[in-house]
Amino acid sequence: MKYLCDCGEFHGYGQTCQRLTRRAERLSTIIEHLLKGRVVRAYKLASAMQVAERTIVRDINILRRSGMRIDGEPGVGYMFRGQQ
Repeated sequence: MKYLCDCGEFHGYGQTCQRLTRRAERLSTIIEHLLKGRVVRAYKLASAMQVAERTIVRDINILRRSGMRIDGEPGVGYMFRGQQ
């Protein structure tokens, strides 16, 4: 028996979705970099994580939608705004 995962693919019950696991790892890494308080460039993160820059931009947007206060834009860089 299989189920439709959030990633859009079908998996067998009890299997871990590798695609979502990789995304979770990327999001965690991005948060770690943002919390250092410096401007983070998408192309540098993409290079370090061996993904496309567009993937990092999508991940940043996911973090923003989840409520993280992130300033910036592609080509300029991103920075965590902190608590207000």
